[in-house]
Amino acid sequence: RNFGDLRGQLYLDVRQRYGDFFAEGFAPPNGETWPDFRIRVKLAWSKVLAAAKGLDKQRQPGKAEPALVVVTHGLVLRAMVDAHFGAAGANSQGNFTNTSVTAVRITSGDEVTVERMNDASHLSSAVVGPDGVPRTDADDAPPLDDPLLR
Repeated sequence: RNFGDLRGQLYLDVRQRYGDFFAEGFAPPNGETWPDFRIRVKLAWSKVLAAAKGLDKQRQPGKAEPALVVVTHGLVLRAMVDAHFGAAGANSQGNFTNTSVTAVRITSGDEVTVERMNDASHLSSAVVGPDGVPRTDADDAPPLDDPLLR
């Protein structure tokens, strides 16, 4: 969401001046209202769907299924989940963990099957070596054993 003039300010300062700046009715000065934000997210979702449909043309027998990776912020993901993920979205509450993975399969008819939601399990394996000893050097981090990354 575009928070306009509030960008770059501390949450504490903004909260003291404006109260709950995530509230549904709050419009940041020179920023984006929630309805405007949701319209922008809806447009982004339509682009995700179009790109996902294009993957079907790339399928090849005996080859890995083509995948689309979308990297976004938590508020955008929250809006997408709430509007487009059906029952899984209705059952999902709260914020998304930084660097979490949400994986979905989009089927014909634009239906969404959620395979993973707000999964941050990769974070623990990225900081602990195969010997169980925490690592401090990212270059030597063990490979992630994640089927989505294969």
